[in-house]
Amino acid sequence: MWVYRSPIGPFVIRRAGDGRYELWHDSECYGRYMDPVAAADDVYTHHTGCHRWDDLNVPDEPTDLGEWEKL
Repeated sequence: MWVYRSPIGPFVIRRAGDGRYELWHDSECYGRYMDPVAAADDVYTHHTGCHRWDDLNVPDEPTDLGEWEKL
């Protein structure tokens, strides 16, 4: 599991029971992915479907999964 503590609260990437990865913010899943890198890329490019995030300009956001906190 990986966490990015964004200005609007944490985004979490976690593995689902079927082996895919899910992107969560609060109690909502914003996507299912074949790998966690794709989920982190959607956060970086602001294409998550979470309008609070997608419309926000963040200067120091992580550019790749390696900058997320691994739990």
